[in-house]
Amino acid sequence: MKLLFHIGQQKAGSTALQNALKTNKALLEEKGFTYPLPQRKCANQGALSSLIFEKERWPRQIVYKDKRKPDENEKRVSKILSNIQKASLSKKYHTVILSSEYFFRKLNDYNSEQLEKYLFPYFSEIQFVCYIRHPAARYLSGCLQKLHHSGRIPQPSKETFRSVIASYSSFADITVRPYIEESGRSFDIIRDFFQTFIPEISVTDIMYGEKSNEAVPAEVASILQKFRKSIHPFEDDIIFPEDYYLLKKLTEIAKEKGLLSKAKLNQEVEEYIYKKNVKELEWLQATCNITFQQPYPDSIQEPDAMQEFEELPQIEWLREICNVDEEVENTLLMQLVQDNASYFLKNDVLQKNEPSTFRNTLFSQAKRIMKKLFSVYYQNDRMKIYLHAGTHKTGTTAIQFFAAKHRKALLKKGLVYPKAAPILYRMKQIHAHHWFAHAIAEKNRLQISEKKLKSFAKKWIKTAIQHDANLFISIEALYRHKLGTGSYQEKRKRYLERVSSLFGNAKVIAVLAFRRPDDYLSSYYQNSVIYSYKCLPDFMHFYDEKIPKGLEYYDNASLFQEVFDSITCLVYEDLASSNKFFTHFFAAMDIDVSSLKDVGIWKKGYNVPEIQVKNFANNYISSKKENRRFLSWMRKPQITKTISESYQNSAYSLWPSHEVRRQFLESRENDLKNLQETFFPGRSALFPALRESDTLPPVPPLPDNLKKMIFDYFGRTS
Repeated sequence: MKLLFHIGQQKAGSTALQNALKTNKALLEEKGFTYPLPQRKCANQGALSSLIFEKERWPRQIVYKDKRKPDENEKRVSKILSNIQKASLSKKYHTVILSSEYFFRKLNDYNSEQLEKYLFPYFSEIQFVCYIRHPAARYLSGCLQKLHHSGRIPQPSKETFRSVIASYSSFADITVRPYIEESGRSFDIIRDFFQTFIPEISVTDIMYGEKSNEAVPAEVASILQKFRKSIHPFEDDIIFPEDYYLLKKLTEIAKEKGLLSKAKLNQEVEEYIYKKNVKELEWLQATCNITFQQPYPDSIQEPDAMQEFEELPQIEWLREICNVDEEVENTLLMQLVQDNASYFLKNDVLQKNEPSTFRNTLFSQAKRIMKKLFSVYYQNDRMKIYLHAGTHKTGTTAIQFFAAKHRKALLKKGLVYPKAAPILYRMKQIHAHHWFAHAIAEKNRLQISEKKLKSFAKKWIKTAIQHDANLFISIEALYRHKLGTGSYQEKRKRYLERVSSLFGNAKVIAVLAFRRPDDYLSSYYQNSVIYSYKCLPDFMHFYDEKIPKGLEYYDNASLFQEVFDSITCLVYEDLASSNKFFTHFFAAMDIDVSSLKDVGIWKKGYNVPEIQVKNFANNYISSKKENRRFLSWMRKPQITKTISESYQNSAYSLWPSHEVRRQFLESRENDLKNLQETFFPGRSALFPALRESDTLPPVPPLPDNLKKMIFDYFGRTS
């Protein structure tokens, strides 16, 4: 018995051929051919690939089905093998036909052994068949198909058909056929396959199967992509009922309006794909005598003259690879809105004559589709995630407490500030999301897995979408955490990229507030002393030895700009210049909080004399618990009063002189100039000028009476 096994390639008419083989099953059997079906409604024998290939190489479709219903995949495999065995024992058939593009993968030794184990025992002759499509046309078709269930556009990659064909040819005979489209018409793979491999059946007798996986116009696909990125930013590779509904309605409108134009790649992209695959195409011509026409031959060099070529920029949207007619896209959208808006936006009562399946699965989603499409197209504003990442010492704690206190009020204004509960309900302070940033950096005392982090992010995004609101997350630790090895910039970028990956396709806007560097540095030192367990050098020696990387404002802001969709930069002094700190901050997100009550001073800071006391005490503190106890002791009114009186109730500065402070600011001029030109264009001055009156007298050494007080606290004599 002979096996005629069609193995693809993907996006080369495989589904159409499988439907035709299924439709003509009776006609095939009359001529001695059999096409064993895995199930009555399924024409693809792709389930067999789970027997032949390692699990990590299974196609996405098989992985998804196996996760949902593992038994169903096993049943399909058993049914196909059972039908093959029956056919081999029957004198009625001389050829078994199999077809699945899931087999278009390079065979290794294990795959060859599996094929021999499961298929060879039944057949004395095996012939593999594949159809090869031009890489550019295949890439475009793949992009349009992917947008049925995803908002992502794949990057053009190098084809691997040479290695696939070579691996099969070393195993058994393989026939390679060209899938060539002419004059804008699709290639008729059904006619070609029957004429070439089943000449016993006249093509005039063939019934064409149902059409599926039809390519959609570029304009329809562009609307689908915007919809996926707005409604399902996290659920890539999952098809929802509303996806089918929207695709069906848009296609119907396109047909009615005569707007079913064939999508076409931009010249730059088509040339790029040809150049990337020129060696593969040369091999195909030399080995299989298959020649594909060069796109734009006048503008492409001869293959042997091409050494290197520029990479395409990062591709995210269909219009970057394809000629999308914006006028046609708007026509389709306006007609869609006109046909459905009055029903979906105004009619909240289900019509009794609607089919139950529509009522149960589509109605609520369809209403949400139309509402979101209004937002996406007419407000040009999909759901945003505002990621407030500091910087440190710019009022972040106060902002977090304010947002937590006014969660309900902010939600009414269109901003979700998510909770950590219920999973982290035992945490005392859940007004902020620091645990989220620490877990991403793998500094994870709460033992939060990456899967759990994604679950949090997904839940937050869904909540925002449900309320038609934006999402606000505030974590100043995002400004400093690193991940992996390498230079500081490499570790920072790796960390931010991991943060970005948790939010899928959602539009993330980084929000950063910058403070004048001299104030940032002194505040940074004070913070380090308070939370440290060891005595730090005095302020001048501390900053001489180590300037915090956080002070490299321009480099840090550039990293955020590189990783996230956009960046909003603020100046702390602007926010703090009046008593409307929160109003000014949230105005950057188009949220008016002027009517909400202030939270007052959320976390009282420590003055410079108290910092001197704490730094001296750090010599004797060895744990976080001891640190908390000492800070509580310092806050006692009598202790605070003693410290103040020991310093003559005067205010002091960490800076030894105004001149030193001015020189430090001058050392940051280049960084601030780059920051201003890039992120604050048109602004005359970034920060208020340093005045001599801004610098208080330098703090004196710690008085002996305060040293004795600390010794007494720790039970020491000296």
